[in-house]
Amino acid sequence: VNHRLMIEARGGRDWRFAVWGVPGNTDIVRILELHRSGAGPLRWFSQVEPGAPGLHPRYRWSIRLMRWARRASGAALPKPEYVPLSDPSPIVDWIRAVLDAGRTPHLTTWVTSAMSICRAAAVRGIDLSGAQFTVGGDPLTPARAAFLRASGVGVVPRFMSVECAYIGYGCLNPDGTDDYHSINDFTTVIQPGADGLSRGLPPEALLVTTLRSTTPFVLLNVSLGDEAILENRACGCPLQALGWTTHIRKDRSFDKMTSGGMTFLDRDIVNVMETVLPSRFGGTALDYQLVEDEAEDGRPRVLLLVSPAVGPVDEADVLRAFY
Repeated sequence: VNHRLMIEARGGRDWRFAVWGVPGNTDIVRILELHRSGAGPLRWFSQVEPGAPGLHPRYRWSIRLMRWARRASGAALPKPEYVPLSDPSPIVDWIRAVLDAGRTPHLTTWVTSAMSICRAAAVRGIDLSGAQFTVGGDPLTPARAAFLRASGVGVVPRFMSVECAYIGYGCLNPDGTDDYHSINDFTTVIQPGADGLSRGLPPEALLVTTLRSTTPFVLLNVSLGDEAILENRACGCPLQALGWTTHIRKDRSFDKMTSGGMTFLDRDIVNVMETVLPSRFGGTALDYQLVEDEAEDGRPRVLLLVSPAVGPVDEADVLRAFY
């Protein structure tokens, strides 16, 4: 019901929906959300080939079982279509075809994936004006939002976690590019304030409590490593009229790094940078540095720097070791 309300708040009664991600739990959840909210027909684009060698069989079987179960209940779900991140042309063509048919295409994907679509469309001279994106996985920074909107697409961010599903949905009259309404019938969020410092938390850390029996995990004031500005504000957008009046703004991670839809925990990074890389390539923990950055067009990138003191190294080997 919540998902249908959010779609209708954005004027999505005559939309055509698609998802572009990886064949895992989050994509399955998005497909089921759209299907249960009355959206159809759906397209399911996958950045990973479901039949690729080396992919764990659970990905293939989870997709098959879900589609069989839905078919048995009289509701068919789309089959994943492989579209690699390196060439999103099929999605560009789908968006343009929906626009040409007089309807509105809506794509749910990651921020960086949406940017790759807009870049591919620009290279081919295809106008995407009128398309709608819902994005997550990375913060929707001003530079990234400007890049997407320059292509004529409408973009709204979402704030989710695999541990508890929805935390926030992008405000439709935002104060900044990453202004979310707290979806507080799913989760409630508080902050430790000054007391958090004695517990190793920033004052603006978000502590999440789940409120539904269907949540993947039961959380009680759990920090997921995020901090933000939390405030009550009358924005006047349709989501406020639905009762969601608490806003979460400028969400950032303080103990993990998220870039390109991938999340790295700080403890894993520390182990790799201080132990794994020095033991494999020489030097000490002082000789390796990880820098989170943005390209000029707003695309996120992570730079792995190796001190010249280490000597010549094979860049591909270093990256493989890091991954």
